Amino acid sequence: MASLACRAIAAALLLSAGAASADPAFDQLTFHGNRQRTGWNSVESVLTPTAIAGSGFGKLWDSPAFDKVVVGGATYAPHMYASPLYIDDLAITGGTYTGQRLSVVIAATSNGFVYAVNAFQAGSVPAGTILWRTSLGPPSAGPDSVPVGVIATPIADLSTSPPRLYVTADTASPTRSWRVYALDLGSGAVLSGWPLALNDATVTPVNVNGPASFQATARMSQRAALNLNPDGSVLYLPFGSYIDGGGGWMVAVDTGRSSGTPRIASAFSGGPFADPSANAGMWGDGGASIGPGGIVYVTTGNGPSGPLDRYWGESLLAFAPTLPLSLVATYTPWNHCQLDDFDVDLAGGAPMLLPDLDPTRTSTPHLIALGGKQGNLYLLDRDHLPGGLARRPNCNRSNPMAAPADGSLFGPDLRSYYGNTRGPLNVFGPYSDNYNNVDLAKSRTTPAYFRAADGTSYLFFSGSTKTCVSCTEPQAPGLARVKVVTSSGQPAYLTIDAYQNTLPLRNPGSPIVTSNGSSNPVVWVIDTNIDRSGPLTATTAAHPTLYAIDGLTMRVLFASTSSQLQVGGKYYHPIAARGVLFIGTDRLAAFGLSSSAPPPPPPPPPPPTGQLFFDDFIRTTGLGPNWRILSGAWLTSTRAQSDAHPSNQAAVQGLSCTDCSVSAQVVNFGAAVAELDLRQQASNDRYDVALLADGTLQIRRHNGTSITVLGQAPSGIADLSNWATISLSATGANPVRLVASVNGTAKIIVNDTSASAIAGSGTAGMWTDVAGVIFRSFTVNGTSGGGSDGGIPDAGPPDAGPPDAGPPDAGPASGDLLRCLQPHHGTGFQLAHHLRRLVDEHARGVRCPPEQPGRRPGTLLRRLQRLRAGNEFRRSGCGAGSAPAGLERSL
Repeated sequence: MASLACRAIAAALLLSAGAASADPAFDQLTFHGNRQRTGWNSVESVLTPTAIAGSGFGKLWDSPAFDKVVVGGATYAPHMYASPLYIDDLAITGGTYTGQRLSVVIAATSNGFVYAVNAFQAGSVPAGTILWRTSLGPPSAGPDSVPVGVIATPIADLSTSPPRLYVTADTASPTRSWRVYALDLGSGAVLSGWPLALNDATVTPVNVNGPASFQATARMSQRAALNLNPDGSVLYLPFGSYIDGGGGWMVAVDTGRSSGTPRIASAFSGGPFADPSANAGMWGDGGASIGPGGIVYVTTGNGPSGPLDRYWGESLLAFAPTLPLSLVATYTPWNHCQLDDFDVDLAGGAPMLLPDLDPTRTSTPHLIALGGKQGNLYLLDRDHLPGGLARRPNCNRSNPMAAPADGSLFGPDLRSYYGNTRGPLNVFGPYSDNYNNVDLAKSRTTPAYFRAADGTSYLFFSGSTKTCVSCTEPQAPGLARVKVVTSSGQPAYLTIDAYQNTLPLRNPGSPIVTSNGSSNPVVWVIDTNIDRSGPLTATTAAHPTLYAIDGLTMRVLFASTSSQLQVGGKYYHPIAARGVLFIGTDRLAAFGLSSSAPPPPPPPPPPPTGQLFFDDFIRTTGLGPNWRILSGAWLTSTRAQSDAHPSNQAAVQGLSCTDCSVSAQVVNFGAAVAELDLRQQASNDRYDVALLADGTLQIRRHNGTSITVLGQAPSGIADLSNWATISLSATGANPVRLVASVNGTAKIIVNDTSASAIAGSGTAGMWTDVAGVIFRSFTVNGTSGGGSDGGIPDAGPPDAGPPDAGPPDAGPASGDLLRCLQPHHGTGFQLAHHLRRLVDEHARGVRCPPEQPGRRPGTLLRRLQRLRAGNEFRRSGCGAGSAPAGLERSL
């Protein structure tokens, strides 16, 4: 590996002198760096774990902010869903910098712009300079409160003359349509013969799996990264649907390299259905992967359940390298019918082709790996995919070993989540066949590959472990190192090798790995800190975090602060080249080693692990016997709500811990103080994290009636009427280390060294000073400190009666459903999506799944009755009398 280090050092010296040293080994021309989607940059000698953890690693520069656009009279900031690309040596042929050869980062935004940005200082051209920009046309309105211009990662082809960039965009001129462009990489100019429109008129006639129709542009999503066959003659564009309202499609474009004329050459719909409904969407951000022989692999999402002729939902599909598109192999997981029933897309994880393994070490040297929203990681022998070519297997609602058995590669271990049978590896849980859609999803990422010095192959996989089976709140682990187990003459399989056990990742993108050959592996991952259903409004959304994790020890080496990165898109990854990380948000940001870079803030200390207590408050009889009511009154029904003036306080019964953390989701529309407590004593001395009415976050210590503010910072929560997760951890005794977080990002870190510090164990709880503050997903993690509840004794047993003794609050008999529910359920988009699913299920007679162990299934009406029983509409001005009858009328 010495030659790799020498190459990188020599190249860095040339770059520092202002000269470009072309080396294709440094190029990152597509999603995850290559057609196989390995995500492994093995020529990185500068970014070692020691260097990253030191004081010299940090933010280097930002490019200028990218262009805003006006759509429908509203101004929108740019967002990068597409991951950036890197070209080590590019001749600039247009604009101010014509004639120069520079290292360039390519960026594309939701506002329909594409940019070439200078990667390194070169003579008088500073790093971060925009070298050229191209507008592809006015973008269309889209989801996430942003337009849809470019949302798929483009692909560069340097073997053409001139070198070109392929990119897609949803543009409104002259009429709205998806279009695919070829741009001159040197100037950004659109090449002759391009763009090509992608719509029903151009795609449906070349479909080989009809009679499906390519749906209207507003329904379709070209989110999946673009890919090229090995000779650059065919471009592959996978499509899904924004709203489960259109089919999945693989579109093959003749780039004109061989024929001379670009054209839409072939298409394959995920099913032969013409109705506008979910139908095997191909939307995973990694798109298709392509092997050296040109076979194309892609995963699909949900649709109609059961084995239907030529329908390929919830599957891995392999297409021949020739045109027209021809299916040559398939794989469908054993529980595909359950996945279809509950919108659990296999397409959430794009396939990744592992580099060939030593055939003397396994009988399956040619492997492919893929994930999905369920949190599973699958391994398959790509030479022998087990599915047929006519239809999927029959439904199997038992376990992976029942008929028809799952055909992926898995080890001998028995899995409790499959009823103590063997089966595919669940990495992020809790395991469920139904609670995995929207914000409940466990993963939507593509794994990254690394090979150690002894030849062992590893996959790094990111996701979001949840605090309970039906919870959206994340907890660690969010990153796993998975080992590919091999044995001579035997098929390979996967096993968990290590977890990163301190980071609760809310909504991470795909990881990448940098290393110097087999040495110094570092895993890089961006957590957007925004739920899948959350809007990306730049003024209110949480900012993303870039993490660097040592691939050997799984220790966090670096975590960016909320001020270092702006609001970007969702499910995107950074790229690394020549010792620098490039991240796309609303601009391009660079991180690396610099003597002038300020030392990064220390990552927050690891939160205590091991769940001691959890409550999602799904009951109608107050807080119940697990709680000690210290003051006020509380209502429950999928959340706990303060219901008295001036104060409401409760502590967990029978809990005692010292090094522990408490977290809960909070809505503070009462414009009051929402507080979570730790180390609470019998005297009511305690630490708390408090979210104030003005959005400030504080860490405070209570000693009797005295309250000391130990630290405070802006919470970053723009609207307190939306759910946010606040957390507090307390560790140590002298000093007491306290960390307050919002949505998984540390905001305040303080050490309490005073004589009044609370060093002993205590319970956890919650407090607020007014009615109308709501808590849910209350979780305590740590190690039990023994002893008993430190809270103040009640005068009697816990309340077991109704939420209040009075009549139902006055309100409309059949109020406006959206107005009633929106304060409690986020944006109208989320609500409409959720209610549409409920109404559709009700109309089809589908019974609701149990919401937690022991709860009986129910109909839509039963759900509405539960809402009524919990007086959910009291604070929004909608009376309890409006449910269920009034709600049914509103529906």
